[in-house]
Amino acid sequence: PTINQHEQNTVFCDNWVAVVFGKDIPQHGCVKPINFAGIPILLLRNKDSNIKLSQNVCRYPSMILVDTVKRLRGPIIQTYHAWAYDLDGTR
Repeated sequence: PTINQHEQNTVFCDNWVAVVFGKDIPQHGCVKPINFAGIPILLLRNKDSNIKLSQNVCRYPSMILVDTVKRLRGPIIQTYHAWAYDLDGTR
């Protein structure tokens, strides 16, 4: 466990890591949840067609925001409090 944590901190957290291809999120509104190095990550393509990455958890109560690959027609809605996040991550 100690070596694994050390590798995550030094290899994955301090360097660039390729986790997706652009074709995996082809249109604006497309979202793809992944788990990388034990961190739930949400990849999405925003309205400007830029690929964005954020943690796939709501700030409170740390619930997963998106659980399947899909194309959204509006904001990401957190189901517990109905908080909405736009495709740039702003609440």
